[in-house]
Formats: sequence, C-alpha cells, structure tokens
Amino acid sequence: MSATNAPNLKDHSPEALRHRLAAEGLPGYRADQIAGWLYGRGVDDLREMTDLGRALREYDITDEDPPSFSVYEKKLLLRTLDITSGDKLQAAKLLNVGKSTLYRKLKRHEIS
Repeated sequence: MSATNAPNLKDHSPEALRHRLAAEGLPGYRADQIAGWLYGRGVDDLREMTDLGRALREYDITDEDPPSFSVYEKKLLLRTLDITSGDKLQAAKLLNVGKSTLYRKLKRHEIS
C-alpha cells in the first residue's frame, strides 16, 4: 500500500481494506482508522492521516521515491517498527539482524 495508491483504497469496502492491511501484516484497527479518513473526512493521502503514526505514513515506497537502497532501508525499518509496535528487539529478530545493527541503522536514518 502506498500513498500514491491511497485513492484506490476507496474502491475497497472497509472489510476488504481490513483484509488488504492484514495481508501486509498490519493490525485490523488500522483499517478502521484509514476508513475514517477516507469516508469520514474525505482524505485519501496516507501522509495526511495524522493519527496513523509516522511509521505507517512514511514506510511505503512510492513512484516518487528515488531508486535508492537508503530510502528503501529506511522505509523497511519504519514498516517493521510499525508491525512490531515499536519493539526494537522484535524488529531486529524479524529483520534477522543483531540489535546493535538495528540501532546503528535507526540512528543513521534518524529514527527514534
């Protein structure tokens, strides 16, 4: 799911949206939040959905992103932290890297 694809999210029912987000490893309540923005407030850009948290708003790779490992790595880190609800040890395990490596990468990308 990317910010540039957000207008297509309106083509999904809230239940279909829940399944789509679950397939991406995101909790079901995120579908309710996004549906509230899409249908209640008329906002269809994930970057404007402020209650989603920075990680969810920024982790998606879009066509506007330059082809850069650094950009992709940062977005992967943000997505993993969102999936693990900020649990850095669990994120390190999920990414199959050591805790020190994860902290070094987070520092490099200025992710707290």
